[in-house]
Amino acid sequence: MSKLEKSKKKIETVFRAARNQNVTVKDGKGRLSDGSYNTYERIILEYAEKISRDFNISDVTKWKPEFFMKYVDEAVEKWKDGNLGVAFSIKQERAALEFFRHATIKTNTFKSEIECVRKDEVKRVLDYNHIRRSGSFTHTLSANLKISEKLLEKIQDSRSQHAEAAYYAYKIAMLTGARLKDIINLKVENINSDGTVNFAGSVKFEKSKGGLTRNVPLPEETLKYLESLAEGKSSSEKLIRLYKNGDKRNAMSNGSAMRKLSEIVTTAGERAGLNRTETVSYKHRDKNGETKYRTTEIHITASFHTARKTFVNERFSFYNKLDAAEQQKHLDERLLDEKVKKKYEKAVERINKNRKSGDRALHHYENAVFLASLDSGHFRNDVLEQFYLIKETIEFERKKVGKR
Repeated sequence: MSKLEKSKKKIETVFRAARNQNVTVKDGKGRLSDGSYNTYERIILEYAEKISRDFNISDVTKWKPEFFMKYVDEAVEKWKDGNLGVAFSIKQERAALEFFRHATIKTNTFKSEIECVRKDEVKRVLDYNHIRRSGSFTHTLSANLKISEKLLEKIQDSRSQHAEAAYYAYKIAMLTGARLKDIINLKVENINSDGTVNFAGSVKFEKSKGGLTRNVPLPEETLKYLESLAEGKSSSEKLIRLYKNGDKRNAMSNGSAMRKLSEIVTTAGERAGLNRTETVSYKHRDKNGETKYRTTEIHITASFHTARKTFVNERFSFYNKLDAAEQQKHLDERLLDEKVKKKYEKAVERINKNRKSGDRALHHYENAVFLASLDSGHFRNDVLEQFYLIKETIEFERKKVGKR
C-alpha cells in the first residue's frame, strides 16, 4: 500500500471516529448531519490527492498550513479573473480542513494534531481581497409565485417520461420549501393533518440539511394537495418514485432521480425563457493593494432551489401582510419551542450588535423574515435577506423603516 493510500485510510479512520463521537468544530454544538460528515470527508480525501500531486507529500502528518495558503492565493487570482464561485469553494475547503484539524485532536487518531490550516489567516486574506459570497452572484433563479407557475407549465409539457414526477416534486418544493433530497425521501406518514390555531396541518422532513428534522406548517390548500398525492399509497411509501424505463420493479437511486428531475427543471427554465446571463460588478485588490471594480457574466438558471426561493418569498409575504396582532399570534405560537426562542433572541442580538443608540426590537418585516426562516429551516434572517428574498422586495421594506 502506498503512503498516499495509507494516509487516506487514516483520514477515513478520523471521520469514522468523529461520527461515532459526534465531533463538531465547536464544542457544545450538536452533531453534524451525515451529509456534512460525508462532504468534509470527500473534500479531505481529495485534498490529500492534491497535496500529493502538487507538493509530493503523501504523508498526512506532514501537511502544513502553508500548503493551503497556496490554494488561497490561487483563489485570489481566480477571483480577480471573474471566477466568483471560488468564494464558496475555498471557504468550504477551509471549513473541512478546520473540522479535520479539530477531529484529529478529539479522536486521538494521530499522536498529535494535524495543523493543516490557520483559519484566521485564511479569513484575513479573503476579507482583504473582498472574496465573499453574495446574493448578487448566485446562479440560481429567484422567482415569485407567478414565475414558478410559468415554470411548472413548461415542466408539465416536457417530453420526458419523468415529467409528471418532476411536476409533483417542483410543486411540493414550491409549497413547502423542501430541498429536492427531502422530497425524494418524503413518505406518506410524514404528512400530518393535525392542525394548530394558525395552520391546517404540517409535513415533516426527516434528516434534512444539518441533520435536522423540519416540521413545516401547512395551509389547508397545501395539505389537501399532499394528501391527494398520498391517496392509494401505504404509510411507508414514498410520494414520488422514479423508475428506469418505466419498470416499477427497477426504481432509480436517489442520486439518479435527483439528477434527472433537476435536468427537467433546468430545461423547462430554458424553454420558458427564464434562464439568462447577467453582468455583475465585484470588488478586488490590484497589485498595488488598491480596491478596484470589475464586471463578469454569470449564467442564471432555474432549479429546484428556485421553488424553495418561491416558498420563502410567499411565506414572507404572508407573514408581512398580517397586522401586528395577527403576526404576534404566529410568533407567540412558535416561541413556545425553547429552541426557536433561543434563535429569536439570537436574531435580536445580531441586529443590535453594532448599535450605539440602544437596543431595538425587530421591525414588522424582520419578524416576517424570521417566521419565513423557521418555515424554510434556515433560521437566519441575514441568509434569507441576502440569498432568498427578491432584492427589490427587501430593499422596499428596509426603506420603509429607514434602514439601509
